[in-house]
Parts: sequence; C-alpha cells; structure tokens
Amino acid sequence: MLFVTYLWLSAMQISYGFPIFRKGSSLLESENEIKWIGSQIFTNIPFVIEIRCLLDWCMMKTSLDLF
Repeated sequence: MLFVTYLWLSAMQISYGFPIFRKGSSLLESENEIKWIGSQIFTNIPFVIEIRCLLDWCMMKTSLDLF
C-alpha cells in the first residue's frame, strides 16, 4: 500500500509539477533611478552575467579544489 501511494504521488507530481517560485536578482531590482542605471550598465556589458555565473560556480563550497 505504501508503494502504491508513493507511485500515485509521483504520478501527480509529474502531472502537475512543482510550483515555480522565482526571485529576481537583487542587482537588477530598480527601486530608484541610480539602481536602474546601474542595472542597465551591468546587463549591457558583454559577458558580465556569464562571468558572474562562472565565479559563483567556482567559488562555492561544493566546488573541487585545484590541487
């Protein structure tokens, strides 16, 4: 009975999926004009967002050491 319940819940999860909650980046929120100008500069410089993503990925605690 437990296995059937598990399969049923899994099927419902696949059918309906998880609710998606996305929080925007705090750098790109524009509360005032200065933050808006800063976010526009940040998003218009080529490859800055990709470099930020790579640095976040490389500096995480779960990343492998170089040695």
